Amino acid sequence: QIQSGKVGDDAEWAVTLEPLQASAKPQLLMVGCSNGQKDVIGHVLVGDVLLFARQTWVDISLGRSAEGVKAASRFKPVAEFRSMTVKTVPAKEPQADLDAKATSGWAMVDRENALTMSAAAFYLGRDLVEELEIPVGIIDVNMGPYFGIGWLSSKALADAITLHPGDKEIDWLPEWLQERAEERD
Repeated sequence: QIQSGKVGDDAEWAVTLEPLQASAKPQLLMVGCSNGQKDVIGHVLVGDVLLFARQTWVDISLGRSAEGVKAASRFKPVAEFRSMTVKTVPAKEPQADLDAKATSGWAMVDRENALTMSAAAFYLGRDLVEELEIPVGIIDVNMGPYFGIGWLSSKALADAITLHPGDKEIDWLPEWLQERAEERD
């Protein structure tokens, strides 16, 4: 299919594709501009993508237990199961795109990278691919101690520290937010 759009004054653009049938057959996604510039993304599958956001101490990686290592060693990689790990890169302001250091992009889940995935994300993705017979992509986001920062404003976080003065464990906060919380005390 061919879709078109216009670049806005903010240099942003978007197009909406018509619904596509799930397919494990690799496709090409081509994007072109009226000035002749174009880009091609290869090996694109059409399926379901799941965001799996977690905190380090809430969920563990598959490779952290003997049972998980055994499950990864028995796993037969399939092209329909892919994952993308996103690392938290704290920022003061909302970002329009991922920091270049945040991820290396999509990869087929194999025995080696399965070990670094969340165990729950691995089992979920593996079982969905097998049961639904469609491609599944897992975006594995380990928020670590920054989980709350992603959903709360800096003012709300600073207020939380002020409202709970007995809890002075704020070393997990970014330095700029620690300073703001301490200023409010």
